[in-house]
Amino acid sequence: MKSLGHVAWMAAAVASAACLAPSADHNQYGQRHTRNQVSAEKGLADDFDPGQRQSGTREVLLDSARNVRWSVRTGSETYGGPIVAGGRVYIGTNNSARLDDRHSGDRGVLLCLDEQTGKTLWRLFVPKLTSIRNADWWYVGLSSPPTVEGDRVYVVSNRAEVLCLDAKGQADGNDGPFTREAEFVAADGEGVAQRKDDADILWRYDMVAELNVSPHNASNGSVLIDGDLLYVCTSNGVEYTHTRVPSPDAPSLIVLDKRTGRLVARDDEKTGRGLAHGQWSSPSMGTVNGRRLVFHAAGNGICYAFEPAPAPPSSPSPSGAGLGVSSDRAERAPKPTPPSEKPAWGCHRLKKVWQFAVYPDDPRPADGGPVPGGREKIHVIYGCPVLHEGKLYFAGTHDPWHSEREGKLVCVDPSGTGDITKSGLVWSYDLGRCVGNVSVADGLLYVGGEDGRVHCLDAKTGKPHWVHDTRGPIWGGGLLADGKYYIGNGRRGFFIFRHGPKLELIRKIELLPGAYNCPAAANGRLYVASQENLYCIERK
Repeated sequence: MKSLGHVAWMAAAVASAACLAPSADHNQYGQRHTRNQVSAEKGLADDFDPGQRQSGTREVLLDSARNVRWSVRTGSETYGGPIVAGGRVYIGTNNSARLDDRHSGDRGVLLCLDEQTGKTLWRLFVPKLTSIRNADWWYVGLSSPPTVEGDRVYVVSNRAEVLCLDAKGQADGNDGPFTREAEFVAADGEGVAQRKDDADILWRYDMVAELNVSPHNASNGSVLIDGDLLYVCTSNGVEYTHTRVPSPDAPSLIVLDKRTGRLVARDDEKTGRGLAHGQWSSPSMGTVNGRRLVFHAAGNGICYAFEPAPAPPSSPSPSGAGLGVSSDRAERAPKPTPPSEKPAWGCHRLKKVWQFAVYPDDPRPADGGPVPGGREKIHVIYGCPVLHEGKLYFAGTHDPWHSEREGKLVCVDPSGTGDITKSGLVWSYDLGRCVGNVSVADGLLYVGGEDGRVHCLDAKTGKPHWVHDTRGPIWGGGLLADGKYYIGNGRRGFFIFRHGPKLELIRKIELLPGAYNCPAAANGRLYVASQENLYCIERK
């Protein structure tokens, strides 16, 4: 006999499902604005066999697979995606598979594939960022999930550039104002002849050159679109010894005009002074008591809420040139003064509404210098702050590359002002180190820990309903869709759970060589990426 609590949950789930329509495209990381990893798709497969992989090439032999519409070989490490929009599928990876004979060696790669067949439509190749030591770690590749709106694709490259791409690639010609793709993709400085299956860059904003940003290990994060504005985490981080921050006053969150790439606004919180490692989260947005807020989880373990930036002028410069826009003309302009030497950037400063420190006693230095006992003592927020039914959810955690293993998930009331570390805490839940996003729906919250455990909690109280050990590190988080929770780990495991307060593992699937990103659902299909292959899964 079911408990009254279980019956009440089922009623709430049915009511919630009745309000959902198929989500169609999946054009950004998580739900629009909130970043909640929940999809309204229906009819998704609850079982699949990824099939055998061909020796040497590691291409999937589709005849040996089940419920797999198509599969594409990526690189050896795949963190950015998948994203599905406008009949195309996008995913970031590296160049270990030598995807194009014109481009050899380690590079960041963005693949654009046909949604129905998996055929490659175009590729973007990005050389390594070598001017800053350990800023672009070996073989990490392009790790930013793109954001797609209409025929525009916005992505952060492995060189800490915000790129606006034409969704059609070079197939309809090389549109501008940026027209120097041949030089952009050439690691040796010599031009590479462009083809119709190459990417078309419309504008480019270089955060290293324009903002003195110094990434560490990787430049990542998903661009958030709000009207004509793009909100971007800069990925500013520590230097290669992990002891100090080379650009402590560089911004952590910036706002660009999506039409031109012009810098519109930036934060002035100087989060770089207290960084543990890098900046890994993506901005989110929501309305709290009638007030729109932008949420930014920083690498110093503090979550900030800002007022949205003012809208840019209605008539942008037709050339797209100017401060912060790397068009042909702007690239030849003198490098601007670093932000530490130029306090007035001629752009809007984001107004802080509140801040919340997951671990308020962390030793955050005021100058970005060394920390007694090491910077690994500082916590960081990796996942996006997710707003759901008036509450904000995110996890503060020790860095997974360090030896400390502490971390907790918090539920915050985002309606306050000032420092809400104490007044805004609704509940906290100890779960150890946590890198991924949460999924919240029907009063339940799902999250995967870096130690491999999947947690299902009561979203209102933080009390656990169940915990399951997948025995492999979870980084990318999971996806809640069609009454199921899909999540992979880095040790060849992909898991499908029944959505509900009672633990029911529907299927455990061996997925070589492991998965470190979040699955996606679009147009009745599930998209799952291992480190070396992307699968389009369709129930047959």
